[in-house]
Amino acid sequence: MRSPPVPAWAGEALCGLALAITGAGFAWGGRAMSLYDDGVPGPGLVPALVGIGLAGLGVSIALLANRRRDGTDVGLFDRDSLLAAALMLAAILAFERVGYLVTSFLFLWTSFTLVGRQPALPAGLIAAAATLLSWAIFVRALGVSLPVGISPFY
Repeated sequence: MRSPPVPAWAGEALCGLALAITGAGFAWGGRAMSLYDDGVPGPGLVPALVGIGLAGLGVSIALLANRRRDGTDVGLFDRDSLLAAALMLAAILAFERVGYLVTSFLFLWTSFTLVGRQPALPAGLIAAAATLLSWAIFVRALGVSLPVGISPFY
């Protein structure tokens, strides 16, 4: 079953708007928490800043896509987009139980290999590096506690 084609610029513009709405939600949620506690960054500062950045990026993507209008068409529900949505849902459901390290690595590696069609070994190395770097930033540098799950490395 083939999905109906839609203009590529319209799909990009809708994705940009979805990203902008998601960013606005993050910023709103961050604003609901304290941004500063006694002159020290509070728990709401990072989500608020990330949300503002995502919202700006989403609006930029939508505006640039609208200006381009190149005439190419894409399928609305093709294999890759459905697979990416399924992988994201699986990662969301596994995050607390399985833990940050394992879930992030598996999500990135399967996304690179199945959706991006990259070779397994380089994809695994990049997924491992990105997972460990993001873990170090959040846990070591920012002091954020992430779900441990089944990981023996904490």
